[in-house]
Amino acid sequence: MTSQIPTGNEYLCVPTIRTADASIDSLNVILMGLEGLLEFCGINGEPLLTYSGAGRERDQWKWTLAENWLPRFAHQSDVSLSGAIFTPVGQRFLVYRAPATANAQTFTFALGDVYQTANIRHRLPDLTFVLHEFNWGWKPGFMISIYAGTLLASIALRCTGPAKFEVDGDGSRRCLGGQQLSTKGPFRIHINCEQEPTLLVGVGLSAVGAYSATLEAHRVTPAEWEAETEHWLARRAIKAKDAELARKANRNAHFARFFAMGRALDTDETVSMTSRSYRYYVSSAYWDRDSLLWLYPFLVRNDKAHAEQLLRFAFGRQLNATGIHSRYISGRILEYGFELDELLAPLVALGQWNKLYPKDKIWEEDGFRRGIDVLMQRFTERRHEKVALYSTELMPTDDLVLDGRAYLTYNNALAIYAMTLCQPIFKRVAPKWSTFAARECPAIKREIRKRLVVKGLFQWAADLKGDVEFYDEAAGSLVLLPYLGFCAASDPTYKRTLKHLYSKDYPYYRSGPFAELGNRHTDSPHPWVLSACSSVISGVRVKEGLDFLRRAPMDDGIACESVDINSGTPTSGQHFGTCAGYVAYAILAGTSG
Repeated sequence: MTSQIPTGNEYLCVPTIRTADASIDSLNVILMGLEGLLEFCGINGEPLLTYSGAGRERDQWKWTLAENWLPRFAHQSDVSLSGAIFTPVGQRFLVYRAPATANAQTFTFALGDVYQTANIRHRLPDLTFVLHEFNWGWKPGFMISIYAGTLLASIALRCTGPAKFEVDGDGSRRCLGGQQLSTKGPFRIHINCEQEPTLLVGVGLSAVGAYSATLEAHRVTPAEWEAETEHWLARRAIKAKDAELARKANRNAHFARFFAMGRALDTDETVSMTSRSYRYYVSSAYWDRDSLLWLYPFLVRNDKAHAEQLLRFAFGRQLNATGIHSRYISGRILEYGFELDELLAPLVALGQWNKLYPKDKIWEEDGFRRGIDVLMQRFTERRHEKVALYSTELMPTDDLVLDGRAYLTYNNALAIYAMTLCQPIFKRVAPKWSTFAARECPAIKREIRKRLVVKGLFQWAADLKGDVEFYDEAAGSLVLLPYLGFCAASDPTYKRTLKHLYSKDYPYYRSGPFAELGNRHTDSPHPWVLSACSSVISGVRVKEGLDFLRRAPMDDGIACESVDINSGTPTSGQHFGTCAGYVAYAILAGTSG
């Protein structure tokens, strides 16, 4: 177990729990009004939430993860001293069940910095915090409302029984009683639970809303919520004979489910993003490719309801700018640049839905019919004027195409795959595109063979003026050509291509304990986790890919972008939520036959 553990649900995410003292570094919620995350952090790098009993026994706690997600801890010398930190599925509150140590049972909520994150983390300046106690009958609580001119959100702190609250904002501790305190912060709230040391942290759009969220722990006890959460996770468990692969699959599955998906506190919409963790370098923004080509294949097989919500998000808010590099969760453009694989991603996802659930014809709805027409029309605009190949501006790693080589083998194979998957849908609701796909798919395939095969190898890209490049990217790899149905794994051109990629002659592949393909996107050719997944999903390097995923520590088993070739530990992109979905899918595909 590493020094940090994430947990969370649709509404509340905790990117890091410190295992040494069971403290919580930060927590965040999604706000559509901020087009990203609202994150609450501690003071000057200190944790946001601590428990005195755990802090006094620093480094004495042994941690386990129920169903590879729900964190529990117990004292190494006395297992009766145990606790758990969890967020019940579908609820707007967190439960911190602390061990009942002999000394005073005090929680401290220390709020310092508040951040808004939409791709980049920004500290919100000049906030006002309104603090007051709130009491409905015998259920006392402490409210924190955060204002940036208008009210952004509120936090409720409450024990399951009687409690005493003291505020420390200027070096002195005092009870507010019936008073209200307005402050610019930072401040600490000390909470003494007079009975069992269980703290509830609720969130809402107002003090009443946040407080009401915690009342669910009275209608259903924290112990029952804990059992129900574990049961909910167990019902979605991925089974694998290999214990370590099963652990990795489920760890990444739950991380993807709750860190690459979520519900906005202010609109209650389900949204998707790269990651809800500040540890990922471009968190809380939306990429079609990441969500629909990496996360979705797992979700649609393991969690149908979540998969449908993701499809509706893609064909709803995100449709107007589909294919543009990255967007805010609102659907507005964040970073410009056209990417063909991202334009095709919603069609791939819709086709996969129909393949798995042909009786659930959501594509008959007007929104999906319109989406199909919009996406296919945009697709035709990328066609070369004379050749049946389609261009992009950015490659699958979001890097600009080089020297005009805008026609990528992978992208055009993906186009065939998308149209082939959607052909049964086209025939029912878009006959024009059915006719188009029937004519264009064979033409694209011929042109790839004619113009993007040189010296017996599939090339990465061409400018269609005679210049080609042999290269590969993990985010959209030539290794996947059999998976896309473009060719058989036994195809001679494909076999030569694969052999060359995994040889000393290819500069982005190096031998070592964790050998896999790298690319130009990272400063040095570190092996990418996506590459290991593609090795499995392609069906041609299943053993090697699964072995990589089994042995690589990554980030305590959670996906990252790339790893050190010798240690398998992260070198870039920690807490990569959508990639975690791809890891779960790869293990599911590679172990299920």
